[in-house]
Amino acid sequence: MDADLLPPKLAQDDPRRSMQRLVVHLDLFSGIGGFALAAQMVGGIETVGFSEIDPYASQVLTKNFPTIPNHGDIRNINNIKADIITGGFPCQPFSSLGSRNGKEDHRYLWPEMLRVISESGCRWVCAENVPRIIGVALDDVLDGLESAGYAAWTANIPACAVGAPHYRPRIWVVAHRKSGGINGVVGECPSTKGAHEGEWGHADRRPDGDYPTSAAHGWSAWNGGSRVCRVADGVSNRIHALGNAIVPQVAAEILRCVMRVNSLHNSKTQE
Repeated sequence: MDADLLPPKLAQDDPRRSMQRLVVHLDLFSGIGGFALAAQMVGGIETVGFSEIDPYASQVLTKNFPTIPNHGDIRNINNIKADIITGGFPCQPFSSLGSRNGKEDHRYLWPEMLRVISESGCRWVCAENVPRIIGVALDDVLDGLESAGYAAWTANIPACAVGAPHYRPRIWVVAHRKSGGINGVVGECPSTKGAHEGEWGHADRRPDGDYPTSAAHGWSAWNGGSRVCRVADGVSNRIHALGNAIVPQVAAEILRCVMRVNSLHNSKTQE
């Protein structure tokens, strides 16, 4: 990413630093904390809450983020205010490794995420899911955000876009509240709304047709140099957690853009 797209950095002793309000971040379907890690990479974002029910992932969150509360089931979250809400809502209803029951699957929890977004009144939303959501529920996701007062766009960004040695394509949905006064930001980016799955390629194969070395097939998803075999090393919990995780380096690039636009907007409103 170009350097001029990054939020300005202030020296530790710069008095403006203490005057800056941290952007409040609520992370849903948190897994092992990929979005929270991305927020730390970017800076200026304070994660104030998680929502995760998986026991092993919850232990990882407690270990790595001991001061951030985990609210558990998303259905227990009500009226928590935040500036940014993130979440990789469950992909099992759409994934090629699941039953693909779509919106009929009891794990289809996007409506709950949309409820939390609406109650929060957050300015920004960043959601992630597998490419096979296209043609099944992606239009509903975008329509729901629009009905809630958000302008949204999508991008298909694979892990290899940030230098990882595996494909791992994912659909990322970024939205901002229309009443936030930020104009000319969305609407210029390509959208997957109304697209067909085939236009984006197979969810489990690289463009050359080979299978990627992703966590779903037994390898570490976050660090291509750390290849941990599922069976030989007996770390199924770790592999499961990585397989369900986002790639934080991708999320960090998105959050950097969000922070840059947010900073520019705040500067204009203070002029």
